[in-house]
Amino acid sequence: MPPATARERIRQVGVSEAVASFTRALPLLVWNMTALEHGSMTLPEVHTLLGGVTVGGHLLDEEHRVLDLASRCTRCARAAGTAEARESAPPTVQEALARYVENVAADGEGRRDLASAQIGLATDLLVGGHRVPLVPRSRRIELDHALATLDRGDPAELVGFLRDCAVL
Repeated sequence: MPPATARERIRQVGVSEAVASFTRALPLLVWNMTALEHGSMTLPEVHTLLGGVTVGGHLLDEEHRVLDLASRCTRCARAAGTAEARESAPPTVQEALARYVENVAADGEGRRDLASAQIGLATDLLVGGHRVPLVPRSRRIELDHALATLDRGDPAELVGFLRDCAVL
């Protein structure tokens, strides 16, 4: 297989390798997802919480949100690992990205559920054995711009942004 270019970062590596990589990066993924939704925990605090120890100075609601996201991501990885022998073909990368765009589109009141869209994207990509892009909190401004472009009816910038993100 030739080396991946910037446009091919979401490459197929096999279900077991993709799931293992996704699972190893779970704390980083959960931290980034909560930070994108204005969470205040640090990465070490997320590691501590996922290790079963509560973290002082944070609302229980935020701790529950982190634990819920981690649980949803774990279920996603488990489902992908057991779906390898499915009869139906997994979605292509393009289909998975199109579904992400649909899921992240703002509702009538301007709200978005970025975490659910990210988990949906992970589910679609993992069952096909593809690496999952990580939307880092450090690229929030770029994400916001891509989302604004999506709101104007053009999904291309968001899809390009996702294809450019580092993969887990």
